This record gives sequence, structure tokens and C-alpha cells, in this order.
Amino acid sequence: MKSKGLVVLTILVILGSGFTYAKEPYTMELMDDLDISIDENIYLDGIYPEIKFDTENGVMDAHISYDFVNNGSNKINFNTNDGLKIKSLKVNGKDLAYQKNKNKSVIEVSIPDVEKINIEIIYSGKVKCDKDGVGGSMPGYISRESIYLLEVSNWIFRPLVAEADMIDICGHYIAPDYLTMVVPGKLVDVETIDGNKKWIFEYSSHTVDIGAFAARYEKTQIEVNNMTIEFYYTPKHKEYVDNMKIAEHIKGIMEYYVQNIGEYYSNEYPLKIAEVSIYKRGGHSSENVITFSENTINRDISMYSILNKNGDIEDLWKVDIYADDLNLIAHEMAHQWWGTGVNVIKDTPWSSEGLANYFSYKYIQKEFGDMVSSNVFLGAWKRRVDELKNYYYIKNDDMKEKLNEKFIKSLEMEKRKAELYYLMPLKFVKEEEIQGEKVFLEGIQGVYRRHLLKDLTYDDFLQEMNLTKGPLKLKSLFPGLVAVPGKLKVL
Repeated sequence: MKSKGLVVLTILVILGSGFTYAKEPYTMELMDDLDISIDENIYLDGIYPEIKFDTENGVMDAHISYDFVNNGSNKINFNTNDGLKIKSLKVNGKDLAYQKNKNKSVIEVSIPDVEKINIEIIYSGKVKCDKDGVGGSMPGYISRESIYLLEVSNWIFRPLVAEADMIDICGHYIAPDYLTMVVPGKLVDVETIDGNKKWIFEYSSHTVDIGAFAARYEKTQIEVNNMTIEFYYTPKHKEYVDNMKIAEHIKGIMEYYVQNIGEYYSNEYPLKIAEVSIYKRGGHSSENVITFSENTINRDISMYSILNKNGDIEDLWKVDIYADDLNLIAHEMAHQWWGTGVNVIKDTPWSSEGLANYFSYKYIQKEFGDMVSSNVFLGAWKRRVDELKNYYYIKNDDMKEKLNEKFIKSLEMEKRKAELYYLMPLKFVKEEEIQGEKVFLEGIQGVYRRHLLKDLTYDDFLQEMNLTKGPLKLKSLFPGLVAVPGKLKVL
């Protein structure tokens, strides 16, 4: 402390650290879906992304064109990413300024009073990630060895409008030629340009959930009847994939779902399954592309002892890990039926997650028997639901007012997860016990068939399954804690 230079240096370091934290270049606050307000007077009809990835510098250049049908709006809000800076914005061919919303990741674009609206946005930069997701669930990054971009990172700016019944989507990704890109929809062509490859794709979708995934992949093509599955994984995991019969299970899952739910939603778009970095734990599903984290097929060689030469279970001590890994893939595949094939309109606890968890559980039950499926899934689901039912701040309403807003929000998210992923599939299992497996599954097959490429509400499901009473006629698991738009409110 006797040295003035040291004191000055210490102050500068503290100030610099504070400034760096405030201006942290890699993370941002992503909007919660509770905060999003959708303008129903205008809907998205088409989107045409043209993206170039610079993997050496971790940045991207984007030129996106949007087509809208306007039924009385004078503006469109876009959910953006703080790391991507807009270079130009045009509305119906004319340059136009935009305004930043109170939330700095939202921009407001004025539009003329005409029916057909086209907006072109050119932007570039480094995608920022969810602050709360870093270390747990990273929704977007670009690196030299891989690209992982989920729609929730808003790497393609998301218009906060209604969506047409089917949205026309086509465009291209450009990336270094040593990477294999997994594109949504149908791959139309691949062109080689100066050490890069241009991956051209097209499809129609009822959502605008567009992702981009790339790595040094090996590709295995799996044929199931008249359907094609493209399985992408890194060559260093090939030995595990082969020994643990991962491709065979993927085929088995597809066959089970076709038999017990219905045909895959499209003959035109292959199902694409891609291994991705551990930076995104768990899995993800959108349109005809699903991903799962690398630890699922990056287990120790000692796991080989689970199966004998015939592929039958040999080591029951380790089978829980294996079953859980396969369940992750099965869950994401189930979303191709419930989420993509049928658009399940979320009304907590009703969502596509409960249906996906129920059917992945059913596949594991078929493959591994009741002991494993009950222990790994049913038991864990029941314990988690009971834990939250008995949680102190849920049982004692008067104490909730003393909690800070951030803690209430985390409690709400835990409660919602328990309802969507655990409570709902438990209700399905209970109803299956009452009706019998054959009758219950035949009822669900009928619902899927009638709502293929359409919306499915909870009331529709209950009515068509004749379930106006019984286990599936339920309210919120925790009625004292209610989410309202933009805020969490305790009643």
C-alpha cells in the first residue's frame, strides 16, 4: 500500500474487471417465452436465409429475406441476438431505420399499410449465448471444429408474429469444406467454392425453428421401410456406436413409433440425427433434425460388457446408463411425431414433452423390461413430482412473498419442468393401466392420424380419447404459483 503505482494499478484492474463484466462479449439475456408478445394481425409466410460461417474467427454473415401477410399491423418486432449487428434493413425494397425496444435484443420495424410485406436484413457478428445457459445448456456457438446454433439463440432473427399454416423456407449455408453441415428439410445441392462448401436446402414447415449443425461427421444411412434416417457422428466414436448397436436401436425406435403412433410425417424429408458437443447437454428436436450430446456415445469401453455377442443384456449393473442414453435419442425422435408431425399446442402441463417422454419410456420398456424402465424412469419421475409437491416454498404460500424474483422464476421453471416432463407421462401411464395398453395406444394412433400436420390442443386430445374424466383431466400441479406474461406472480 506504500506504493502509489500499485494502488493505481489495483484500482485500474478493479475498474477494468467491472467494465469487462458489464460488456461481457459472449453472453446475453435471452427472452423467456413468457415475455414474448405475438402480433396475430400479421403472419410469416416465407423465410430465405443465406448464411456464411467464418469458423476461424467464430463469426457469421447473414442475409435474410422474410415474406409476411399483413392484416392491419403497422410494425413488426424481431427478437435478435446482441452479438449480431445489423448492416442494412429494407422494407419492400426501401432502406428503413429501425428502433430498439426496451429489451435491447428486440428491434421494432415500421411497415406500410399494405398486404404483402418483404423485409431484408443483412447482419454479421459473433453469436452470444444465454447467460443462464453457459455451463448448462449453450444454445449457440461457431468454432473451428463445429457449429451449433439453435433457434432460441436468435441467430436468425425471429419475427414476433403469427405463423402461416406452412412456411416456405429455402436458402443455403456456406462453411469450410472439412465440415459436414446438417441442414433442415431436404438437401438440394452441395457446391464447392474456394475451400468452402455451399449447402443448399429447402422445405415447408409450420414453425420457423431453424438450426445449423456442423462437425467432422461420419454419416450412416439407415433405411426403415420407405423412410431414410441419416445418422451423423464423429469418427472417434464409431467403435462405441458399433459395439453398442446405436444404429440398430435408432432403427428399432423408428419401427416402434411407426407401429404404435403412425407413419413418419414426411416421405420427402429424411430424419437427420446428429451428435453434438457436450456444450449442449441433453437433446433437441426441430423439423426433421434432432441432436443429442456427445456423452451419449462417448462412454468408457467398460460399457461394452452390458451386451453379449448376440446383443442381449449381460450386465444389469450398468444397464441404467445405457437405457438412459437410448431414452434421450428416443425422446427426441418422438418429437418428430409430437411437435413436428402434430403441432401440440402447449397448455401446461399439456405439451409435446409429455407425449415424447411417454413414448420413449414405452420403447425402453419394450427393449429392457419393466424392472429397468420402472427404476430409471417411472421411479425418478414420481420422486421428482413428490419432491416439488412437498417443497417448503410451494407448501407454504405465505413464505413465497419473501423470495426474490429470480428465485421465484427458477422455482417456476422447475415446477413447469416437473409438470411437462414427469407429471404428464405419469398420467399417460396411469390411463394406460386403466384402459389397457392396446386400447390406449389405438386411441393415440387415431388422434395422431386425424391431427397430422395440424394443431392439437389439450381439449381436443381429451375429447377424442374420451378422457373428460380420470387421470388425464388435471389442473396445474402447483396452483399457487402462476406465470403471467412478463412477470411471475404468486397467488
